[in-house]
Amino acid sequence: MLIAYRGYSYSEGEPTEEGLQQDAVAVIDHAFKRDDIDPEQIFIFGRSLGGAVSIYGLTQTKNKVRGVVLENTFSSIPDMVDVIFPKLARLKGLVLKNYWPSVDRIRNIQTPMLFIMGLKDELIPPKQMDTLFKAAEKAIFKERFEVQDGGHNDTWAREIEQYFITIRKFMQRCLESPSL
Repeated sequence: MLIAYRGYSYSEGEPTEEGLQQDAVAVIDHAFKRDDIDPEQIFIFGRSLGGAVSIYGLTQTKNKVRGVVLENTFSSIPDMVDVIFPKLARLKGLVLKNYWPSVDRIRNIQTPMLFIMGLKDELIPPKQMDTLFKAAEKAIFKERFEVQDGGHNDTWAREIEQYFITIRKFMQRCLESPSL
């Protein structure tokens, strides 16, 4: 099941933090209610902003997914401001409307996690993915896959075969592990 959040792709609405948070929980809960989806084989994949949305959803639902794959996502919006707009760093408390504190939320997630990092990501510094990886201390297990020439939008294409092999092996490991 693939989804496009409000305001993205052909979905209607505005992509506010609160709206995307509602979408995250609704999508996860909907997947578990469907008769045509095995609830023992549900995985979440989130990249960039989708990673933050996925992390939020995992902390807000009682449903337990088998694993989560996060690709090129950020630790928080305030951390991104420090990178993209360093001169505004001191003012961020006054101007930010979105926060997405994934680094704080991920600490409470026990779900197995795969972190895919494009080391040449021109938008989100790989250090932020590393911060998330280190913060995911409660994960049953966690893995990382680093793509040396991976940019923000082309990580998958830089090592296409190994990219999909890594995801498949991670999913197999999750399915072979006892359920939460």
